[in-house]
Amino acid sequence: MSNKTNKTNKTNKTNSNEAAPEEVLPKPKKEKKKGVGTYPFRTKNDILAQIQTD
Repeated sequence: MSNKTNKTNKTNKTNSNEAAPEEVLPKPKKEKKKGVGTYPFRTKNDILAQIQTD
């Protein structure tokens, strides 16, 4: 069982490392550019309203 688990973990790590740069980069860019990735643009009031709603 240990060997199978190790192989699975190694595979997952490799996949995560390859997938992460492409998937993670677009998301932070949107969030930094607009403030919060969900809407095209946000004001401070929009963010405050979101916080209160959540």
